[in-house]
Amino acid sequence: MTNAANDKAAAMRHCRSCHAEIGPADRFCSACGAQVLADAGTQPAPPQRKHRRNAAVMFLSGVVIVLFAAIHRDPADLILVVAFALPLCGAGAITWRMA
Repeated sequence: MTNAANDKAAAMRHCRSCHAEIGPADRFCSACGAQVLADAGTQPAPPQRKHRRNAAVMFLSGVVIVLFAAIHRDPADLILVVAFALPLCGAGAITWRMA
């Protein structure tokens, strides 16, 4: 395989977990499914705890709104649940997963 920019042989990348060859455009290893890093020699950054804390606060805020609506049993509180609690719980779950 040659590099299109300078017509020199391009070095094949290898998977960091199974050491199989990976194509230049691949984002995942075809052998084991591991994600290919931009530079094969670098390790992924450790998850940041700040994101997990924010996710927990969002999720718990949604739960508090749902409990408030359940305790008061007012039909108007359904707006609180739909407009605020569900999006907060969803955003908290997505943020937790991304961290």
